[in-house]
Amino acid sequence: MIMNTRPLLSSLTCLAMVAGACNLQAAGIGADQQLNYPDYSRKSGDLVISRSAYAEKFEGFWLGECIANWTGLRTEGVKKTAPFFTDKDWGTNQGRNRQKIEFVLVEEEMYDFIRKDYEDNPDKDNWEKTRDALNRRHTGVTTDGYNYRSWFDAGINYGASLVSLFYGQGDFKRTIRIGALCGWDSDNPTATWGGLLGFLLGREGVEKAFPDKKLSGLYNISRTRINFPDRTPDQPGDDSFALMAERGIHVIDRVVIEEMGGGIDLEKDTWLIPGSGFMIKAAQSESANSNEEFVWKSEVPDDCPFEQSKDLGAIKFTGRHSDYRCGDTFYPSWASDGNLYSPWTDGTTDGISASSGRGEGVKAETGHAVMIGDDPVNLVIKNTSPLKIASAKPYQGRYPAGSLVYNGIWYYGTYCLGPDGSYNHRGYVWNWPNLGPIPGFQISRDLGKTWTPSPLSPEKPLFPEPEKHLGTVKMGAPHFVDFGKNMQYSPDGKAYMLGMGAEENDPKPRPCIHVGEAGKQYEVRPCDEDFDHANLSWISADQIYLARVTPSPETINDIKAWEFFAGHDKDSKPIWTGDFEKIKPLLEWNNNMGCVTATYVPALKKYLMCVTDGWPTVANMDSYILEADTLTGPWRMVTYMKDFGEQAYFLNFPSKFISSDGMTLWLCYSANFSEGANGIELKFNPPGGRYGLCLHEIKLLEPGSK
Repeated sequence: MIMNTRPLLSSLTCLAMVAGACNLQAAGIGADQQLNYPDYSRKSGDLVISRSAYAEKFEGFWLGECIANWTGLRTEGVKKTAPFFTDKDWGTNQGRNRQKIEFVLVEEEMYDFIRKDYEDNPDKDNWEKTRDALNRRHTGVTTDGYNYRSWFDAGINYGASLVSLFYGQGDFKRTIRIGALCGWDSDNPTATWGGLLGFLLGREGVEKAFPDKKLSGLYNISRTRINFPDRTPDQPGDDSFALMAERGIHVIDRVVIEEMGGGIDLEKDTWLIPGSGFMIKAAQSESANSNEEFVWKSEVPDDCPFEQSKDLGAIKFTGRHSDYRCGDTFYPSWASDGNLYSPWTDGTTDGISASSGRGEGVKAETGHAVMIGDDPVNLVIKNTSPLKIASAKPYQGRYPAGSLVYNGIWYYGTYCLGPDGSYNHRGYVWNWPNLGPIPGFQISRDLGKTWTPSPLSPEKPLFPEPEKHLGTVKMGAPHFVDFGKNMQYSPDGKAYMLGMGAEENDPKPRPCIHVGEAGKQYEVRPCDEDFDHANLSWISADQIYLARVTPSPETINDIKAWEFFAGHDKDSKPIWTGDFEKIKPLLEWNNNMGCVTATYVPALKKYLMCVTDGWPTVANMDSYILEADTLTGPWRMVTYMKDFGEQAYFLNFPSKFISSDGMTLWLCYSANFSEGANGIELKFNPPGGRYGLCLHEIKLLEPGSK
């Protein structure tokens, strides 16, 4: 998932002209009161680094970033297409809202192209030549897999940042000036180089670039962001560069002590880093075999309706995990050619970036990937085709779901979300709090190379729901049950699909919340407004529903070909109906369900179901694993993983990576997409998690096993 917010480093609001900059004193940086500083004797070969000098660099980073960001904001979005600004436009009133364009004091192929164009240009003052060449290379044409679509594209702004980097030649003011004049999303490239150049120059070096100005050390983030603490209550703004630098120094203190085995000389204000400390332990965790195994503690809530499994009692993480740099929303399907095929979005995969909420949902993007190989930590992951662009209207997000490859045909569904990826309700920001309908399936007959669009739409979805816009659904965010390679273990040749849902007029809805006090992620409060508080969101629900179909291009988008689980008869046998109005929950646990997947494990003759209750959408999330002998139940609890991830979602067990005895599997998920939202800090647990594709090896344990 993705929230519609700018990166924090590119959004700090600088009080650039406020007098009284609060610099760190030369006396040095004090100790972190929450950190134990052990005694440490300096050894020969230790690297000695001044903490105060480093803090001055930090101040330069924040000051430079602030100046650059606000200079770039003057021209952000003004020039989205040619003709662009040139050096002649600097100092004119052509910025946003007729503002003056001036200093406001407060991918591989593209890199090669821009660098070569810069090096071949005899006039190093003519940066406009390379900027215009970049525009021609990617506007209206796809070059090296990238076609410019929107002014805030990461691709075009990456190119603009390189233009300002090369032609700026390390000069702080020149680099920011070019970045601001380049066009597109101009504040982000300028902020990037402003911060990095500021770090290299330090605060003193940035100040020297503006000798006739007295630069402030304060900024006011609350102008554009909420829920940040006021660290300077007696001064304008919320924080200072000096205080931020000090917090950065304390973070490094922890790294030096806890990860490098070094020490801190507080009297001399220096770090003492042993030679062996350069092999930081944290970096070793990126290895597939670096972490120790452990059993995740199961903490089943008292109101759980599922009996504890008598066959499976816990899961153990072996410490083996992947280290891919891919996008989000991976649900692999094992095809007859031996490869896995998966949807994805929100992030970058194989050099292509996608966003399922782009253009306020008008140009929502989803990707198609093939995962080649038999070793989960050494897969080759490539896109099979360009991004699919479709409208989510009247919703604003359109995400991948219901992906199945069967007999060489790939069926790829999507679902809608609203009202917004960052929805502010009474000061608390929610992520996609309303789950929407399924606009059907696109179909590929050549394993993802070409696609036939779905004949359906958000206004005319596959299933007749919701009754009203932003109302409840039952087959929300659906996912096909994983029956193994080419559905070989389907009991009847049909494809089964699980969805999550809720009912209107819920007698016990989710509550309204607000940002909590220190140590609390949120607190409940009364509310009489017409808002469901993410009772049925992209990651939270009350029930699980089940449907099935004999998959073919003719049936997949025809509701008449689908059957729906409608409960059990008096002999406990499942009832199936073609009438969607008669659908009944397969499972129900009010206020404790959400995103759902299931995989058949042939050696165990069992189904494993992964459920994530991610309410309130941007905090820690709980996941649990159920097991059953038949898909229609009864289902039993294996383990309840509180705060798994700490914010893990989209859990699934790819059948390709299940061991022959069924006891070793690889858990696929993503984690921690909303770090910092609502002031909530998140850590990766287990180690090796990331925002994007994660694969972790786990072992199923019998009850009583250690």
